[in-house]
Amino acid sequence: MARFKEYQTKLQTLYGVQDDLINQYNELSDKAGCLSCASYSTGASFDGRHKNCGGCDKAAELKKLAVEVDKAGADIDKYIEDEYAVAVFAYYNKKKPELIRVRTDETYTWEDAFGSDFTKYDKALKHSLVGLVENTGRFKIK
Repeated sequence: MARFKEYQTKLQTLYGVQDDLINQYNELSDKAGCLSCASYSTGASFDGRHKNCGGCDKAAELKKLAVEVDKAGADIDKYIEDEYAVAVFAYYNKKKPELIRVRTDETYTWEDAFGSDFTKYDKALKHSLVGLVENTGRFKIK
């Protein structure tokens, strides 16, 4: 949607930064040949993955990259929750469109799905708001 193009572009840029860091991590772990370091997965702690390792020669570099990847993920969440979701809410809360639950095809009112008090939204609901625009959420606009 053109209205949110600036937000979409910034989000894609943030995802691109994270993807580049993950690729760097994976390339370096391949060179290290250490199974404990192999392939970065978000949400898993570097120390937890690396604790059974005897300490490969790339461990310090890999740990630094893992911290950068985690920070990039936190930056994405912060952007979605503090900026993008706010803009989506401000726009659609005025229009109050009918929504369709993606999994069930059930129709919901805006109020039933999102209510009208953004300050009460948790992380998941804020991400669902952005999903309306990015077509990745649990709802779509009817």
